[in-house]
Amino acid sequence: IACDAVGPDNVRCVMLPSEYTSQTSLDDAADCATRLGARLDSVQIEGARAAVGAALAPLMEGTRPDITEENIQSRLRGLMLMA
Repeated sequence: IACDAVGPDNVRCVMLPSEYTSQTSLDDAADCATRLGARLDSVQIEGARAAVGAALAPLMEGTRPDITEENIQSRLRGLMLMA
């Protein structure tokens, strides 16, 4: 919709991969941006995810990894896009 509204030269797609991002997701994002004629940038969020995980580690001690880690990933993506 954005490419139709303002033109692909004015649209920037951003991939924010982490350890939970599959190669299929990376490939699909690249294919989509190419088909749209839009720019695709990639910003690794693994360092930020690791920092948040380390900060929360004392609070999560004794628990098993679950959807919480994936939720941290999605929140970091939102934060980076808003920045």
